[in-house]
Amino acid sequence: MKRPEKSAAILTIKDAPKMTASGRRAVAQWLRKQAKFLEKDGSGFAKRFTARYLYLLLLVSIICSASPARAETYSLGLCGSLYLTTSPRTAGCASFYAGDDKTRSFSTIELRPVNGQPTHSVRSGVERTLFSGKFLDLLASGQIGLALSPSALSGDMLGAVGVAWKPSFLHGIHVVIRGSGSKAPALIQGWEPVGQLEFRYQFRQ
Repeated sequence: MKRPEKSAAILTIKDAPKMTASGRRAVAQWLRKQAKFLEKDGSGFAKRFTARYLYLLLLVSIICSASPARAETYSLGLCGSLYLTTSPRTAGCASFYAGDDKTRSFSTIELRPVNGQPTHSVRSGVERTLFSGKFLDLLASGQIGLALSPSALSGDMLGAVGVAWKPSFLHGIHVVIRGSGSKAPALIQGWEPVGQLEFRYQFRQ
């Protein structure tokens, strides 16, 4: 009876034909990072080492890849959030935007003290201008990321519709009011309503 050959490594990729080109590219990039990790730190691995690429990371990569290849504008936003159904009600965040007048990719870091412990949320996504007027813009956006506290780690999703006021006398500062829905997939409750007020400064055009 022939003995099965011993394998030093096994690679399994699930549903590659169903992935988008961006999804396959993100997985391939992750595999290259694992190869470098193996070469550099493999001597410190456990006897059996397993690495998993979660769909949450894949979704973040796909969302980020939707940004324009060449950014025409850059903006920095400082935001206050009001959570309407859970405590604590308030949170602070900072966002960086890169894109053009129609579509922008952006990343956000949010700090919210939950149960006396600081909870940090890191999200990436895309914002789209649905309508642009002389003084007002209508915006829609979506983000996905992670929320991290000293005791837990969770996915974090945010969808929003907002209005940007562009007063000429503020010299590049836009005031953005957003109505958002926040959802942590690990939690049972549904989407939580969130109100946001952001001051956004466009520093390159």
